[in-house]
Amino acid sequence: MTRTTELKSENIQSVRECFYRNDKSWTKNELSQETGLSLAACTNTLKYLLTDKEIVYLGEGESTGGRPSKHYQLNPEAGMICRMIILRKSDHCTYLFSMINLSGELTSHRKVIGKEGSLSECISCMKTFFAISGRPDVICISIPGVSVNGKIQICDVRNLEGADLGKAVSDEFGIAWCIENDTNAACIGLYHLMPEADNLALILQPEVEYFGCGIMINGKLYNGMSHAAGELRYLPDIPEGEENDPDPVNTMIKMIQSVTAVLNPQVIGYHSEFFHNRELSMDQIPDENKPSLIEIADVNTYINNGLNAIGREVLLRLRKESRGK
Repeated sequence: MTRTTELKSENIQSVRECFYRNDKSWTKNELSQETGLSLAACTNTLKYLLTDKEIVYLGEGESTGGRPSKHYQLNPEAGMICRMIILRKSDHCTYLFSMINLSGELTSHRKVIGKEGSLSECISCMKTFFAISGRPDVICISIPGVSVNGKIQICDVRNLEGADLGKAVSDEFGIAWCIENDTNAACIGLYHLMPEADNLALILQPEVEYFGCGIMINGKLYNGMSHAAGELRYLPDIPEGEENDPDPVNTMIKMIQSVTAVLNPQVIGYHSEFFHNRELSMDQIPDENKPSLIEIADVNTYINNGLNAIGREVLLRLRKESRGK
């Protein structure tokens, strides 16, 4: 690859990032300011992306005295993302599927009540959903556990522990995938709603098993050395499930205080499956160190928002790799 080709590739990827990471329309001037590229380079890149049908031309904006600016947006049909949320309930597993285009428009969805929560059951449910909705470009899977390179290490769905879910998806469907912890996905979703909060956390208190915490530091998800950052189950004296916790409200307060003491975030979102609309006392923390607390009623909405962002990042990487541009 010549230096000229490398520069062209870098220009294309820089402009792509603007479209894939921001739900807005862009003008050539805005792209130039955001990327540092010249107007001529932006013009050539826009022509390429239009020809490749990655973006669409929306039309001209209102004139401010000069020539009206042309507006461009990511083509909603340039890719399809399947979101799959795996939930463990007390006596069964639930699989929540949804298919969206790149504008976030929902095209199909399905809820499946499973039995054993096994690898074969997961793949079977995917087959059924894809037969109805069509095969996506990427599937983003939320699990109540930890996955490294597609292999599930620990999981509240015990039958999935040790399963190489990523390889199974690749072998069966030949599509791109990403497997993320449910609390991390929700944390990403919260960050995309509050991008001004570079440092935030989200704590999930589930119906069964253990607490989880997603952590954003300087606008980036923090996974830790072995992708186990935020696994609050490793803290001492943490109850497992409601039946073993006589005071889930107080336990949540302790978790929020612990996360605040270690991270000092601007925002902590929290979701409990045991209580709602309860005032949480933070008296032990000085006012200047207290984060803004946000109770999250529907955590699955935040997980899906996070999976949206993850899916776009996967597609962004694929565009660069597959086209070498």
